[in-house]
Amino acid sequence: MTFMRWLQKIWHTVSEPFVFLKPIRFVVIPLAILLWALIYSAEGQDSIRAVVEFDRNCPHWGALAWFVVCVSLLALQSWYWARQMLRVNFPQSGAAAAMAETGAPRAKTTEELATIYSVTQTWTPRLVGIAAFLIAIGALLRTAYLDYSGGWDYTMTVIAITIAILIVAMILFIVFVVKRRSKVGRSPRVSSHDQLATVTRIILRLTLLVALVFVIWTALSPLTAGMFLPSPSMLMISAALWIGIGSWLIYWADLYRVPIIAILLLLAFGFSFFNDNHAVRKLPNGGGPGNPIARKDIAITFSDWLGKLNAKYPTEPNHPVYIVATEGGGIRAAYWTASVLTALQDAAPQFSDHVFAISAVSGGSLGATTFTSLVADSNRVKAESDCDTLNKPENQKTFRFAAQQALSYDFLAPTLASLLHADLVQRFLPVGFIPDRAKALETGWERGWRTHIRTASGADDDFFSGGFAKMYADHGNALVPSLFLNGTIVEQGRRTITSNCLLGDDIPDSYDTLSQLGSDVRLSTAAHNSARFTYVSPAGSMLNPGLIDHIVDGGYFENSGGQTAADIIRKVLPLKPPNVTIKLILIRFQEVGTDGRPFVPKGPTRFANEVLSPLRALLNVRGAHATLAYSEVERLVAPADQFEFLLTQEQKGIVLPLGWLLAQRTRSAIDEQVGPDVPSNLSPAIKPFVERNRGFLVKIATDLAPQGALPAVKHDSVQTEASQSEDRMKQ
Repeated sequence: MTFMRWLQKIWHTVSEPFVFLKPIRFVVIPLAILLWALIYSAEGQDSIRAVVEFDRNCPHWGALAWFVVCVSLLALQSWYWARQMLRVNFPQSGAAAAMAETGAPRAKTTEELATIYSVTQTWTPRLVGIAAFLIAIGALLRTAYLDYSGGWDYTMTVIAITIAILIVAMILFIVFVVKRRSKVGRSPRVSSHDQLATVTRIILRLTLLVALVFVIWTALSPLTAGMFLPSPSMLMISAALWIGIGSWLIYWADLYRVPIIAILLLLAFGFSFFNDNHAVRKLPNGGGPGNPIARKDIAITFSDWLGKLNAKYPTEPNHPVYIVATEGGGIRAAYWTASVLTALQDAAPQFSDHVFAISAVSGGSLGATTFTSLVADSNRVKAESDCDTLNKPENQKTFRFAAQQALSYDFLAPTLASLLHADLVQRFLPVGFIPDRAKALETGWERGWRTHIRTASGADDDFFSGGFAKMYADHGNALVPSLFLNGTIVEQGRRTITSNCLLGDDIPDSYDTLSQLGSDVRLSTAAHNSARFTYVSPAGSMLNPGLIDHIVDGGYFENSGGQTAADIIRKVLPLKPPNVTIKLILIRFQEVGTDGRPFVPKGPTRFANEVLSPLRALLNVRGAHATLAYSEVERLVAPADQFEFLLTQEQKGIVLPLGWLLAQRTRSAIDEQVGPDVPSNLSPAIKPFVERNRGFLVKIATDLAPQGALPAVKHDSVQTEASQSEDRMKQ
């Protein structure tokens, strides 16, 4: 008994400060999430790098200034709301009041705790405000340490300047809050918001009004919110606004002893039966006769395609026919897929005519759709960069430059704007009516295309927001690669494939997405239905009379695209004439160690095996399925007719993230790895893989060159500019 009373005393000693600081939990939680997002998340780190990385020929100091402003606003919000919440005398709970009757130590009131912890009450708000600056500085330091520790360069200079500005802002913040106390004195404690000073109540209400306006803004136009606030600034502002809203909710909940968090969770789960706002966007046609959704099966499509190939290349003695499989991996996979395919297209203009099918998963689907759209978009004349120094006439008409510009947009910012505001609020409403974050991401892709691709008249090009099946219907006589964009059906765990081919039973144990929807979809939606990255994008509701299924990322089923590619090859092999050779292109990613060997994860993990082993097994099985799919598809094609383009990331080098944003040096690291050259500044660990990629590019260009002609593998402006930009930034 004595031991238990001793434990009770220890518990009260520990719990009293916790009870006193409990009202500021909605200040601490957003800061903790922000700490993880910006420092420990690869995607968050890349968003920080997108702010501080820029070529001195094309600076963007404005985004850097916004970042500093948003950090400062977050610090003020954190300090202000923590200060106000710690001033309130919350009523004692009935259980605490009854403790004295049991002989246990009496639980102290918040007013008594404030007297005991007066220093804590004074400095905790200041410390949480300072924490906002320290999180931003820590994110910058980690970026510098991980990616630029090889020596001082231009990016390190930008980082140092940013840290110096943040330190000055932090000092000014400390001086402000300390001097303010010395001039106005300690604010009195209050028992309700009515006792707050008039100015304080105005500030509180104004904060809530701004938060409400921001929710409405992100519901109506997440794109403009994303344009105005880049991703890390969006995270800072979101944390600042939710600190205000959350603290206000906590105030009322603690005042009346209502478990508000539990109530909100119950509402979210209960309303989830009725408030689904994640319907897959459909175009207004139902697939009847004459509609662009009318499609042919794989065999007929292949036979028709071969007829067009023979007609266009009658003197070609042997037709190489390429089947492409490209794996998932967010924007990294999208950018690498588009880079490889457009580099091949620029090196051999006949390339796209000889690609029958592209099987893609997740981010690879965005890259494959971008490439195919560039091939099919007859209105496209040139691409334009936001950086005027890159807009050279010889660059602007290349396929690779166009893909680079279309995928260089910050797609993460509008997605975060919707995810953290409008779409989050929708979870607690009984009826679904707010546009979802899937639309924010898809329209972000459309905007990336529209703002960087130009038509003959110089106008913005809206091709990427056009119909997927309609693209093929409008190009019935052209050799446009067939797309097979792999998603996963939640209810069945099977593949669902968006394709211009009518699948039927051609792809075993799979669904036809367009048939499931009963309608055509935008190109952006077709890509996204394969790339609904976990939690960043919601499961899409495939609504059709009598049918409600949900579609998620294709990587859940199999992340390589190899399984569907194998099914396609098995279907077309019996149909090909003797003068056709099926060739396989694999587009992949691999992390390597400093010795250039594939990086192998550490040995058995022992932490929390009882709980985590099932989850670890499920995640690792996905990778094993991809390996098995690669093995299966490679057995169907002769080794001499296989080309593997491998994007490599050095274990201690620049991290190539899975999110929807690429910083400039991340793009350059990818751009350098495919093209007719092998840049001299490459790491020794990566260089052999780039040489191998170059060899495959030259071999394909040689195979496609007209008989007796040399392949046109001379120059790739994107690869050259990436190498030169990296050299400038290292100076």
